Amino acid sequence: MLEYMATTPASHLGQLLEEYKRSHSATDTGLADRIGITRQTLGQWRSGELRSLPTLSNKQTTATEISRPYRQVLSAALF
Repeated sequence: MLEYMATTPASHLGQLLEEYKRSHSATDTGLADRIGITRQTLGQWRSGELRSLPTLSNKQTTATEISRPYRQVLSAALF
């Protein structure tokens, strides 16, 4: 049996994504699909394990999807 374990996002971008998921009852898979990334990539964003910054397009799509200003998503990805 798999247990659900809540994890604290290790990045500012992860915090934004978690807030969105909680308030919209979104799943990782659904949110990743709408942004245009894989569920695994979304997990890396949330955990702070970014190998490189998300692309401009991914950041813009994320900002639109989670209803946040682009500058906030960019700042969250950088820090």
